[in-house]
Amino acid sequence: SLALIVKNFVRAIPVIVLATCVLFLIKGPKKPWLILSTALLVVLSIFLNNPLAAARYWTATILIGFVVIILLGKWKSPLEKLKLSTFLVFCIIIGLLIILPLINIGRYESSIREAVSTMKLVDPVKVLQTGHFDAYANFVHTIHYTKENGITWGRQLMGSLLFFVPRDVWSNKPVGSGHVVGEYFSFSNFNISSPLPAEAMINFGMVGIAIFALIFGKILRIIDDCFIKRIRRASSNFYSVEFIDVVYPFWLGFIFFVLRGDLMSSLAYMVGFTLAGLPLILIKNKNYENRN
Repeated sequence: SLALIVKNFVRAIPVIVLATCVLFLIKGPKKPWLILSTALLVVLSIFLNNPLAAARYWTATILIGFVVIILLGKWKSPLEKLKLSTFLVFCIIIGLLIILPLINIGRYESSIREAVSTMKLVDPVKVLQTGHFDAYANFVHTIHYTKENGITWGRQLMGSLLFFVPRDVWSNKPVGSGHVVGEYFSFSNFNISSPLPAEAMINFGMVGIAIFALIFGKILRIIDDCFIKRIRRASSNFYSVEFIDVVYPFWLGFIFFVLRGDLMSSLAYMVGFTLAGLPLILIKNKNYENRN
């Protein structure tokens, strides 16, 4: 629990504040103090969220969040919508070919010299030609696990939803589904992925896949509708900044992590990040331009 607070909640605070400052810069007057604060927050955010040291999902989520924030801030006409959509596709291609392979170096190298020398060997074409099938493989392993041991009837799901309960209080609290499968098959590592269909399978069997899909889709639809309503409200009060303005772009990145799994880790990290943005609710509907 302490590691979760330090790694996700505390490290997310400067990122959330930086994202808020960026939105204010996009929407309102470019005040010198705001520009200086933003520059200092950039340094602090990079220091606490070193791209070569943090997990790839974390770095990718932060990058996706800021790209979306900047693009949405400039989205004012159909022509700009087309230009920004094209630019977003370009950013995704650059991220897949260059950024993700580069930050992956941090998983294996322990010094800057080794990292720099390894960067020279990164081949974007090879990255495209190399398949990663761990999510599919672990889904198959989960099917085999349930055939041998049966389904958990929601026990794994309950553990994911109650991730914040300490094990000192809940002694038999479940571990992540990836850990369960990895331990059963005696893998060398237990922190393996457990994609959402695998989570559904281990909890409720084949029926669970349809149930998880319906519920997950409904949740995404509700969140998207909330953000669309916020965009419509912002049209009459452009200079205001709300909680969903800052957090929603980062949720887009976390969705990839939730889909990859396992659910316990991804949900805990997403909630930890989101909690850092709760103070923004207190400044809801404040007009930045009028206050300055």
